[in-house]
Amino acid sequence: MMRPSSVCAGTFAFLVCGLVSAAVSAEEGVIEQPYDGFTVWVDCQRRGAVRFEYTATRDTGNLPRRSSFGPDPDFPAECQQTTGASYKTDGPRYDRGHLVPANHLDDRPKGIRQSNFMTNILPQAANMNYSLLYFVKGAQARVFHPDRLPMQVCPHCAGDLRDYGGYKAKMNPKGVNLSDVWWDIAPVRHAKYKRRNGANELPLKVLDRVIEMSTDEGDLVFDPFGGAGTTYMAAELKDRRWLGIEIGPTDDIVRRFSDNHSGQRILLDQRSSLNTLFTEQVRRIREKTGWWTCESVREKQSSKEERQLELEQM
Repeated sequence: MMRPSSVCAGTFAFLVCGLVSAAVSAEEGVIEQPYDGFTVWVDCQRRGAVRFEYTATRDTGNLPRRSSFGPDPDFPAECQQTTGASYKTDGPRYDRGHLVPANHLDDRPKGIRQSNFMTNILPQAANMNYSLLYFVKGAQARVFHPDRLPMQVCPHCAGDLRDYGGYKAKMNPKGVNLSDVWWDIAPVRHAKYKRRNGANELPLKVLDRVIEMSTDEGDLVFDPFGGAGTTYMAAELKDRRWLGIEIGPTDDIVRRFSDNHSGQRILLDQRSSLNTLFTEQVRRIREKTGWWTCESVREKQSSKEERQLELEQM
């Protein structure tokens, strides 16, 4: 691990655009609304933004983030959310998620205030606060082998949560495709589970998935923002070479490597439940209660084909 003696001070800026829907500004009923440092395009019918745009530059501000949310008083009321209250549902919990992040506007009082207008807010799943971009050099990735996930089942009876009808026979025994939203890994929230105070720590399971997807054993993993050292621990446990940089103290990272057995147990548990449609425990429960499994579907399909063949030969 290397610790830099200085930080580059060059200037940079790049345009950030986002489409939160297939709708664009040319569509009837979409209003372009400029603010101090960013712009959003709001669909009146949906009462929410379908596009946003801002220029990200070096962070030179330190204004406090506002805690209050509310409608934009200068924007048509019939085109936006009617209240700044938190989202409440009987199901999953949702936060008020910024499209243009407030911390990119903390050098301008007006802009950081406007970032909390509900025209810049959409529901965001409470346990999904991170984004992952995968950049490749060339037409395709050199390595890309994502894990497959078990099918979602009832946590109490292991039964189906949806009707798969006649598609059961087409289900891949190795599991379902990994989607763009990783709902199955909980974030590290409680301080007692964090390896370093103040670090924006990611779960070890997330880095296991990222490294498994994008590298082979022996490949080099580079993380210039060491934080709690989760990337380095995952790379070490997965037989990847790694190179790390951390501008702050590295004692917590070094200390973490003195106890890598807990991390190894986490990854073994994680990998034992991947790349199969049903985990062993779920499969046993489904067999006991009469729910279909990959084996039962294949047996039924085989028996059906045999009967059909016998009828054709009569």
